[in-house]
Amino acid sequence: MMMDLKKMSEKELDSLLFRIRNSGLRGSGVNEELLGGRIEACRADLQKEHVFSETKEIAFALNNNDTDHALLGHLTDNTEELISGMQLIACLTGAEGVAVYLPEDEEEVFEALRKKIEENYAGEEGIRLKKGIVPVRKFAAHGVFHFETVYRMIRVLKEGAVKDISLFLKEEPEEDTQEEAFREIVVPFGKTLKEAGREFPEDLKAHQLGYRLYTK
Repeated sequence: MMMDLKKMSEKELDSLLFRIRNSGLRGSGVNEELLGGRIEACRADLQKEHVFSETKEIAFALNNNDTDHALLGHLTDNTEELISGMQLIACLTGAEGVAVYLPEDEEEVFEALRKKIEENYAGEEGIRLKKGIVPVRKFAAHGVFHFETVYRMIRVLKEGAVKDISLFLKEEPEEDTQEEAFREIVVPFGKTLKEAGREFPEDLKAHQLGYRLYTK
């Protein structure tokens, strides 16, 4: 879903924010409040004369304590749409730019994304690619957003609602590479993981989803 934000009227932007707010969509990761409310709070933060932040940019990233990087797949698989979504949130909040933070050890992803930005957004200002964890105190209190939040927002604007959830499941590393891999499965709302095709060993004691552990 590509949007030409420069040609959008204030009324059209307000309509998009209305749809985000009415969707009930919540942020992913640590910030789980309603996304529409977070966008409005960030806009209010950035409009204050004395904001406790070093920049008028907003940031997009994984959680700083995310060591698996599984949800990075949303960005690598849907780069153009997610950048468009980041620009939309920046526009709705009145931010002066977008800072995209990638984990320090994701060199290949960083270089691939850098090339895409240079090729497709060469004439646009305000998209900065950074390595490492997000220095959260550098940004306004509501100025950091998760990649998955943007992915889900784009789906809401395209489809009217999110009718399922994507999970990236960790697979056992291959013997010849020992590299961890992730497999994406899509689980419709109202279905269990087992009904969606996830196999479980008989002696399973618990299952980790995100940062939560679920026992039988």
